[in-house]
Amino acid sequence: MPAHVLRLYTWEVLKLNGLIDLIDGLNPIIAYADEPKVSDAGKPYVIYGFAEDYSEGFIQYQRGVMSFNIHGGTFNEVVEIGKAIAEMYDGQDASAEQVNLFSAQNDLLHDIRFGSVTCTYFDGGVPGDQAGGAVTSIVNIEYRYFKENKLQLLGNGGLWQA
Repeated sequence: MPAHVLRLYTWEVLKLNGLIDLIDGLNPIIAYADEPKVSDAGKPYVIYGFAEDYSEGFIQYQRGVMSFNIHGGTFNEVVEIGKAIAEMYDGQDASAEQVNLFSAQNDLLHDIRFGSVTCTYFDGGVPGDQAGGAVTSIVNIEYRYFKENKLQLLGNGGLWQA
């Protein structure tokens, strides 16, 4: 779920800045399996992937990494999108604050709070294998988050909130 919050936030910021548009009614930040739905549209799109672990020792404080693989027709559009993603996540706790403000506006997203979000890698842009082929760029981010548990549980003396 945290990666999906970051996906939605990234989409909203890129859309707000006019860097990316819907493709046939779809959010253009997609999982790899959805690439065939957008790859022939002639518009830039982003494939995302993520991994999360719980190795911090405290189950509520978790971390993850996310990769954005940007595809487009021109070097400039791909680099502009990559720079925007890298910039929106270059502030660590300030970046997390912006994501938290965004997610607090949606009841489905408000149980996850980010402690930090950091851009760890930005590859400026690589031309496609064939002349006229797609240009790609990669941005990686690392995030740390807290997951709130709002379940009512039975404790020794009755109900308590986890």
